[in-house]
Amino acid sequence: MVLRLIKQNATLLLSKIKYFFHKREKNVWVFGEWLGEKCCDNCLYFANYVVCNHSKIKCVWIYKQGTNLSLLDDRVERVVMDTPEANSFLKHAGAVFFTHGMGDLTFDYQHLYSGALAVDFWHGVPWKKIHADMYINKIKRAYWKYQTRMFEGNVYLSTSDVFSRIIQSAFGCKRDSIIESGYPRNSIFYNPEELLKCRNNLIKRLSCTNPSISQKTHIIAYMPTFRDKGETENMDIMIRDNETINNVLESNNAVIVKKSHFVNQHNNTSIDGSSRFVGVENISSQELLASADLLITDYSSCFFDYLVLDRPIIHFLYDYDYYSSKDRGLYYTKEQVVCGDTAFDLQQLSVLLKQNLLNPQKDHNLRVLRRNQFMTYESEQSCEVIFADITRRLEK
Repeated sequence: MVLRLIKQNATLLLSKIKYFFHKREKNVWVFGEWLGEKCCDNCLYFANYVVCNHSKIKCVWIYKQGTNLSLLDDRVERVVMDTPEANSFLKHAGAVFFTHGMGDLTFDYQHLYSGALAVDFWHGVPWKKIHADMYINKIKRAYWKYQTRMFEGNVYLSTSDVFSRIIQSAFGCKRDSIIESGYPRNSIFYNPEELLKCRNNLIKRLSCTNPSISQKTHIIAYMPTFRDKGETENMDIMIRDNETINNVLESNNAVIVKKSHFVNQHNNTSIDGSSRFVGVENISSQELLASADLLITDYSSCFFDYLVLDRPIIHFLYDYDYYSSKDRGLYYTKEQVVCGDTAFDLQQLSVLLKQNLLNPQKDHNLRVLRRNQFMTYESEQSCEVIFADITRRLEK
């Protein structure tokens, strides 16, 4: 393992030096996200914004065969990862954008975009610890920070001062390398037509297997994060089979729509489409959030995005003590971060579901407080703010 890492780092370092001197074209911007397997996050929405509003920029999307690119604007050029064409774009791009790191653009262990402006949009404001901060061991922390500084991003995106401090800690970067702006993917929440379109599409899809679902049905998004040392599948079954929860859903004409985290997508299968608990595939997180009247989640960053919509949030923290101390770990206690009611078991969840369905404004003031705290720079103009900052950095 150690020898393999040494070999990979040596290869990366040599290629970093080699490609640093390639001529870069400032108007060529290359995008990729989620290891090339998804097209639904910050890079997608920013690429679409750029091709629609700044025609002088050539946008290129790198992806793996089979990836769903239906949300990507047709004006964005598409190339398959690690092909000669993709590598050529990486060697000459003025800027590259990703959500997870180099693996979004190439798996070839060649630092092809050395010398380009490398923008790490990341993929969520963290409550759970990220990157180097996950490790207690000082050597591992130092190694991950070295890897990031040498071979990943040199510019980062942050939605608040709180997140900026976390980025500096987790990635070992300086404050002046951070763009302070909202997330491009949240632009969907400011567009009433897009919100309605997302909801109509989901209702139509759900009603195909359950005719009782209509426009009047309350959509409850259930979006748990992954566990490094555990699974959430059993909890899905327990929620589905809980009689009290089913009674609440039935009496309030509501349905729970569950979307698994990318890491656990093998669990993201339909659980009896005719029931009040349904698993969905091939829908982006933003589309589901846009469609939902209420969100149930745990430590996932999706609830920060959902604050833009000012809709009810229930935190289902059934494994809070375990997760905070023995799994990934958290930056904040629940008291410091939750944006609504907290349930620790199914009985509490059923009670809080009913309360929030009947009174969606009950935690409005808390949601406003959390948005100001964690999503300070969120706005309808976020994409233009980011574009102006990137352009300025390229012109230096």
